[in-house]
Amino acid sequence: MKNIILMITFTLSHLTLAQELDASSTEALHKTQELLKNSKERNENLKQNADGTKWDNKIDQMVGNSSEQKEQLYQMSSGIFKNITEQAGGDPEKMKLLLQKAMQDPEGFYNQSLTPEQQKEIQDYSKRLPAAQGESNSLSPH
Repeated sequence: MKNIILMITFTLSHLTLAQELDASSTEALHKTQELLKNSKERNENLKQNADGTKWDNKIDQMVGNSSEQKEQLYQMSSGIFKNITEQAGGDPEKMKLLLQKAMQDPEGFYNQSLTPEQQKEIQDYSKRLPAAQGESNSLSPH
């Protein structure tokens, strides 16, 4: 499950908002979420983003090239991006710091920054992934 959280944070790490979370930033948030949810728009954007393409390829490997699993991951990323944006007040630098912290401590990010619904969604998702078969399905310390 740690790999899922890392993939989500890496997916989001190249996305930032340029303004405060005002009306135009809220619009930018919605556009970014739509980009994550819409595979056609996302693929067009990835053609221009080498880092994004790299992580998109890693997602393909993680999900066993399942387009359904990939879309579900991007859907989850969209909701988590909203959390990060709101937690940072729309400040791009704070968003980058939150993402860096999440990459360094995925378990802490999972426990402190995600809603219980998002945590359950990730747990359920991780159980369906071929890559998760050799990985613990829980981020809780045992």
